[in-house]
Formats: sequence, structure tokens, C-alpha cells
Amino acid sequence: MNYQRPPFEPLQFVPARDRETMLDLPVRGVDVVAHDPLENGGNHWCFYLNVTDTTSVQVDMTPSYSIPGATNPNGSKGFLIISYLEHSVPISTTAQKVVRMNARPGCRARDFLNLILSQKRHQYEFNFAGEGCRFWTTQQIDLFGRSGFLINPSQAEAARDAILTKWPSGVWYPLVVGTYYP
Repeated sequence: MNYQRPPFEPLQFVPARDRETMLDLPVRGVDVVAHDPLENGGNHWCFYLNVTDTTSVQVDMTPSYSIPGATNPNGSKGFLIISYLEHSVPISTTAQKVVRMNARPGCRARDFLNLILSQKRHQYEFNFAGEGCRFWTTQQIDLFGRSGFLINPSQAEAARDAILTKWPSGVWYPLVVGTYYP
């Protein structure tokens, strides 16, 4: 019997059954977060869309490591994982740096995700080592700002600056550029 792998789906919801409820949640702020240092000393970065003091929607571009890239065959395609969380920012033991950006009143999680999807920013590839989340995160900060979802340019600039630093060491760290695929 011939087994065919199902088509690659870059967008994942956790839990999948809560997709619509998650997307309808109002967003009052956007945290960009550096998690614990990785083996190479950098941090994994992602977004937390703050809904309340105790809940958030995480927007996390992470490498698949197993699905070869289309534009970079040595790299891997990424998964955009959208998760509902029972905390507003990551547990303090995993967050090395948090930068808060104010969201335009009336925004919903759906607005941020639809913008990412409309620009095909969910079709992203990492390099061979699984690096590139900081570049992806920086690009989405710029996209959110240009679209009016982030209302304070100095907060967005602080977030971009923080992404160029290894945390907690504070050492400057250049971006590793990933690619988007068609």
C-alpha cells in the first residue's frame, strides 16, 4: 500500500475546536516575547495578543524541521501556531524579555491573523538550523504598525530593538533572515 503524506498546512490552532472563539477575542495589547535562550544563545520570539489580565492568544511562527523549504531546500517550512492561553504573558520562568505594544481599540485577534494571511506571511521558511523567528516577528511588527493595529511607534521601535539582543545576556545579535514562499 502506498502512503501519501497529507498536504502541508502551515496554520495550526490549539485547541482547534476553539478557532472561531479565539479569533473573536478583543485585543488590548500585543506583547512580543523572548523565551529562554536556545542552544546557539539566541531566543525564540513570538507574540501574545493580550485579551484580559489572565488570557491571551499566542501567535507563534516555529520551524517544522521536517518539511523541506520551497525557496531554501536546506531549511524547513514553518508552522504558524495560534493558541489560546490561560495567562496574558508567558510564565515568568520562560520569558526573558517582554515588550508591550498598545493595540488600536476595537481590534480582535482575527484582525491580526487575517492581515498575516492576506499578506501570505504564514508561508515562511527557516534556515537549516531552524533560525529565523526573529526576522519573521520583526516583519510582523512592521506590518501591524503600517496597518494601524499598533498605535505607538516608539513601542514598536523598542520591540524591534529588543529582538536584536540575546536575553538575558544583553548581547547584540543580528537577524537571521528567513524567506517567504509562494
